[in-house]
Amino acid sequence: MLSTPHLLTGAAIVKLIPEPTIALPVAFASHFVLDAIPHWDGSPRPPYSNTIKINIAIDYIFGLLAVIILSTGDARFLWIVAGAITATVPDFIMGFYRNWQTPFHSHRWFHHFNLFHLNIQKNLPAFLGLTISFMVSGLAVFLLIR
Repeated sequence: MLSTPHLLTGAAIVKLIPEPTIALPVAFASHFVLDAIPHWDGSPRPPYSNTIKINIAIDYIFGLLAVIILSTGDARFLWIVAGAITATVPDFIMGFYRNWQTPFHSHRWFHHFNLFHLNIQKNLPAFLGLTISFMVSGLAVFLLIR
């Protein structure tokens, strides 16, 4: 799924669950739940072209700005933003795994984590998959502003 629905969902989770020690792990886990829902994310494969990198950055910045705008003034603003970012951590882990050799590459758990993340993806054609992403994002926005 694109970054924006992940960011908005992570933020909504922290808004709904006031205890950060519970909310942040739930936001992290939400990433896998959303990726298991059929969606469209363009299915980029490394090596990523500059156009793909720019599109990924635009999506992430848009989602993060939406979270910031929707939660500005909330007493738990920093936690909400932290929840949004936490919900995208699995994609950063996968990105590092696919693009850079790290000391963790030799660890089995790192390999299995990324295989699990890759295998739960359920991609659809763009129109239908983006419709689902918009619905997820809309629900998250509703929960953030209520």
